[in-house]
Amino acid sequence: MRNRFARRNIEALGSMKDVFISLSDSDSTVTLFSFKELEKATKGFADDQKVGTGGFGTVYKGKLETGLTIAVKKTNHVGISGLQQFLNEVRVLSQVNHRNLVKLHGCCVETEIPMLVYEYVPNGNLSEHLRGEKPGNHLNWASRMQIAIETAEAITYLHSSANPPIYHRDVKSANILLDDKFSVKVSDFGISRLIQSDATHVSTAVQGTPGYLDPEYFHSYHLTEKSDVYSFGVILLELVTSKYPLDFNRNQKEVNLTAMCIPQIKKGNVEAIVDPQLLNAMDFAETLHEIECVANLASHCLSACRDDRPSMKQVTEELHHIKGTTSQWRADGPNENEFGPEMLEKLAYFRQFLNSTQSFSRPPSPTDPAANSPSVCREAQKNSR
Repeated sequence: MRNRFARRNIEALGSMKDVFISLSDSDSTVTLFSFKELEKATKGFADDQKVGTGGFGTVYKGKLETGLTIAVKKTNHVGISGLQQFLNEVRVLSQVNHRNLVKLHGCCVETEIPMLVYEYVPNGNLSEHLRGEKPGNHLNWASRMQIAIETAEAITYLHSSANPPIYHRDVKSANILLDDKFSVKVSDFGISRLIQSDATHVSTAVQGTPGYLDPEYFHSYHLTEKSDVYSFGVILLELVTSKYPLDFNRNQKEVNLTAMCIPQIKKGNVEAIVDPQLLNAMDFAETLHEIECVANLASHCLSACRDDRPSMKQVTEELHHIKGTTSQWRADGPNENEFGPEMLEKLAYFRQFLNSTQSFSRPPSPTDPAANSPSVCREAQKNSR
């Protein structure tokens, strides 16, 4: 039976079969594992080896005889769709190389639906950490900022450096894996698309995760690089708020995180959506304005019209600028005497929020929606140093 599956799957691989090599050869590319090897590595796919489950299938932790720790993904999708996603993931990951993209070690074709073998990333995913589903300390703002930058760099690589370019198509916090140092590994390329370098879009059926889907893609069936930008904008909101992209326990008008946050951001009322644990922990003078700038960058990424969104390259540059300016601000030493009246008013409001359990009125919001654009954020940061 396994030989029949192997013959069928290798035939399906077609021209891709030269990608696979045996364990005895060089490990510089994708390896073809036997079922017995993976069964032994995962202790017979034991329940205590499970590290993740979902609509995609189940992921098991394993250890090869070489000592290499791996993650083995067994998909739930039996049939053509499952095989297509397998082929697509192999096709994409066998031709990319970036420190913030999960590495594909190989696969096993001896089962009805082939299994994928990845590097093992030990610290869960971003969604779990933001919702407190992983033990340990709450993610501080510095960690969240670094996660945002590394994720942006990975997606920028896919769009601008990979040949051909790749649209991820399912950018979400559950697909951002974290190692022990909270470095990012973007994963799950089952529905990604390789794009001709001169193409502006791909006409395709809508796929992705509700809450992250680009509305223009949803209505036009045109997948573009800006669809990933939109999804990344949702991740930025998650980093600021720690809330789910969709939550039917929230007020009807706030079920969608984007719909909940954008009005507050445009009113200059970012503090109303910030994760309370960040408020309690942050040094106001060092991080308040940085959070505001990231929230406003998210707002630009989430523009309804794709032409109004920045590219991922521009997003990455902006995140680096925000972090770099704030880092210099820390090095120089924050001096509240140098802040303008608006910033001092905001700082006073936050301190009142933390020190009082009674209701109070917040200070007036800026009337100009452009006051919190990325370029203005840059200028304000310059003036506050």
